[in-house]
Amino acid sequence: MSGESENDTLVAFVDISGFKSYLDSGVGREVLSDFYNTGAKVLRCYNSGEMSQNSEIKGILVSDCAILYMSEDGGLDPDNWLNQLLSMLYLVRDYNIKMLEQNYLLTCSIACGPCDYEPRFDDEYTRKNSLVGQGYVRAFTDNEYGMPKIQAGECRIITEGFPDFPELFSSLNDDHGGENTEAFLRPYNNLQKSDDGRHIHYYWMLSDHSQINEFANEITCANKRMYEGLKQIFKKYAGISTSQL
Repeated sequence: MSGESENDTLVAFVDISGFKSYLDSGVGREVLSDFYNTGAKVLRCYNSGEMSQNSEIKGILVSDCAILYMSEDGGLDPDNWLNQLLSMLYLVRDYNIKMLEQNYLLTCSIACGPCDYEPRFDDEYTRKNSLVGQGYVRAFTDNEYGMPKIQAGECRIITEGFPDFPELFSSLNDDHGGENTEAFLRPYNNLQKSDDGRHIHYYWMLSDHSQINEFANEITCANKRMYEGLKQIFKKYAGISTSQL
């Protein structure tokens, strides 16, 4: 993308979960290499396939994050934006799956809004690029500071800024896309509204919507076990016996 534009597009901000721990372990460079190579492969695969007919998706990979966005040639089509969103979800799923196969988890926030990328200039000492727009800001802010805090492996869509999102998903938890189980609609079947309506959660790891509750319960139990383990360590070093409680 180049130049200032007010056209809406889709932007996904993807981040490596726990990257600081990889740095501390001395494997940060290897992790980034896997992240960049995988990102390049999934983008190349998507843009050479049939789904790219909905719109080309480009990527900027820097540090431990990737910014994926619909190209300016297509932008967000008011009459086709749902298909474009499903295409973005497929690419995000592919990125997550291929990184998980290498034992990494990602986080992903998807937003709608303007996003303009413009390479400015390079010289011997400086590389200057411009990345601006409300779409990028929404995706980045949600991933870094959004509440509730995004969890490892989580992918969510920010409803603010999307056309007709409230109407489209008003019955999401009831019909889950109806009886249509074609592969292209599978991401739609794995979407679920948050209680506050600010996010739509995308369960990219599931093959069927009926698994959502089971998956969510297992994640909750895993987090509880981790929290209980932390409390036991604190008690040990604080000299607190469990028999005192």
